Amino acid sequence: MSERVRIECDCGASGEAPVGALVECECGRSFDAAGPPAAHASSVRLLQRRHRVALAGSLLLLVALCASPLVVLDQSAALVVPVAAVAVWLATIRPVLERRHRRALAALPGWALPGS
Repeated sequence: MSERVRIECDCGASGEAPVGALVECECGRSFDAAGPPAAHASSVRLLQRRHRVALAGSLLLLVALCASPLVVLDQSAALVVPVAAVAVWLATIRPVLERRHRRALAALPGWALPGS
């Protein structure tokens, strides 16, 4: 599915268009939905990358912390402990990281399509 851009005209009409499309409003104005400015796109990519690293890093850290005693102690729970760690991560840590990521994305400034 291609990315879509929401377009709102000064006349009050609004709609969505695929990125790269040339859209004409009912009032006659046209909008070039070529995509966000480079600065906006790079800040979104940076947030996405940071989010993926935080998710993977937190999961790996939790599994390592839970599995490290198995090296020294009893190894009979070697399969149970990492599965339990992942379950704890899915139930507690991941939702917190997801909420933080959504708030960071919402805090980004928007960008407007210049109409002609």
